[in-house]
Amino acid sequence: MAHICKTKAAKFNAHTLTKLQAAIEKDPEIDLTAKLPLRYSDRLKEMRQNETATSIQDHGEDDIRASIFSSDSAEMVFPLSDTVQDLLGTSGSAAEQSHYLAQQIIEIIGSSKVIWKGPFARRKMVLSCGHNIILKAVRDLDDTTEYTTLLYLHQHKPNIAAPKPLGSLPYETGTPFGGPSGEGCKDIRRHLRRSLEPILTVDEFEDFLFTSNRAGGESPSPAIVFTHGDLRPENIVVDLKGNEWTITGLIDWEYSGFYPEYYEAIRCTNCMAPYEENDWYLFRPDCVSPKRYTHWWLLDRAREVRVV
Repeated sequence: MAHICKTKAAKFNAHTLTKLQAAIEKDPEIDLTAKLPLRYSDRLKEMRQNETATSIQDHGEDDIRASIFSSDSAEMVFPLSDTVQDLLGTSGSAAEQSHYLAQQIIEIIGSSKVIWKGPFARRKMVLSCGHNIILKAVRDLDDTTEYTTLLYLHQHKPNIAAPKPLGSLPYETGTPFGGPSGEGCKDIRRHLRRSLEPILTVDEFEDFLFTSNRAGGESPSPAIVFTHGDLRPENIVVDLKGNEWTITGLIDWEYSGFYPEYYEAIRCTNCMAPYEENDWYLFRPDCVSPKRYTHWWLLDRAREVRVV
């Protein structure tokens, strides 16, 4: 990668100027002082006093870190853990922290190790920040299902990563299906589709999922269980000890929530085509096997053929 010699103050000014120019193009008579970053003069002065020119890595456009600037505002949607606050060196009220949070995040992720990136790394990456802290960075994300799910699992099943029976997670009658904090249901078999209204019954979920009446007579209503929603090899963490592979964790809970018990069996093969040479079919647990939910699995496969 290329390296450039540029101070934080210089980058701060360059990005601020870009934002001001964009504001003028939108409204030539705009009051530019309202568009300046919070505490602009003080922050610029601190940068100039405390930093000499250093070699800063240019991550390139195809890297989500290239789109984060110290002049951007940073907001904490959920409280930070003590470990993360120690890493960031933050203390005091949220208002006090917000002045410096963006710059602190930039400094940390700039030197973090990339452990995974999506097909378009400028939109999604996973970084190791050290101190047993992993950061998943996603652009333009307004959905908090994955985070609220992790909180839910930590509260109800803190040993979820262990490869042993985990029991059941409580589902209270009347709770909307989908994310544990009311984020709604998601169908990502072809593209992301969210339910617009709360879904409270299996019939409503099946109307959302299949958009047609099911054939045949009435059948017992399926149980509602907590579902990962994207169970596939890429999201299963394993560790090799001697000659044995051990499952040590499940990751990527973005599409999790409360769903009918057959939904995991449907979802864990949606990413595969019939002609693929993949033994994932052979190793899925019986609880999410198409053999156990044949009717729903075949109905979904038939629908897949018709969906463009």
